[in-house]
Amino acid sequence: MKKIAITVWQDRISPVFDSSQWLQVFDASGESVDSRLEHIGDQSPLARVERLKDLDVDILICGAITRSLHMALVSSGMDVYPFVCGDVNTVLHDLLQNRKIDSRFAMPGYGRQMRKRNRRGLRDRRVQ
Repeated sequence: MKKIAITVWQDRISPVFDSSQWLQVFDASGESVDSRLEHIGDQSPLARVERLKDLDVDILICGAITRSLHMALVSSGMDVYPFVCGDVNTVLHDLLQNRKIDSRFAMPGYGRQMRKRNRRGLRDRRVQ
């Protein structure tokens, strides 16, 4: 499996990546899933991108994110699952079980767009 980073706030996915303070990093490459908490609150947007690259993150799950940051992360080779909300452990469990990150976890107002993407087959939200 891969390294997965999720922005966190009170055991839930932080609503906005750009202003989130904490990042939970899960290493699912072994038989067990190890995790650690990283403070990113005092970093500039580009420093956040570099920090995620330094942590060798393959997948980022977050709430709202600016287009420029999203594109910078994708350009660096990361899979980004934006506009996701919910309990961190529930989303992580579904991802590790190779279930789609779909409209069940969509931020309010974004679920319809996720359903359209999945229905059209433009974006398969499963971990490869």
